[in-house]
Amino acid sequence: MATATTEKKAAAAEQPKKVKIYIPKVRPDEEDEFVCVNDRKWIVKKGVEVEVPPEVAEAIRNRDLIRQQAYENIAAHTTD
Repeated sequence: MATATTEKKAAAAEQPKKVKIYIPKVRPDEEDEFVCVNDRKWIVKKGVEVEVPPEVAEAIRNRDLIRQQAYENIAAHTTD
């Protein structure tokens, strides 16, 4: 027979770990960030540190890397 403590530990082990992220809020009227990974959806608040599943943090990091690469590519091909 399982005890309440054992059940709590088992439930905690099943829950995925969370990571802390911060997305800056650039404009006062800026909306929070929508993230979708494998048909699971999140709204991530901007301007405060929040805890999210690792896959959400990875999706945001990947988005930022792709944006940076796009900006660099545009800058490299822009002539003044």
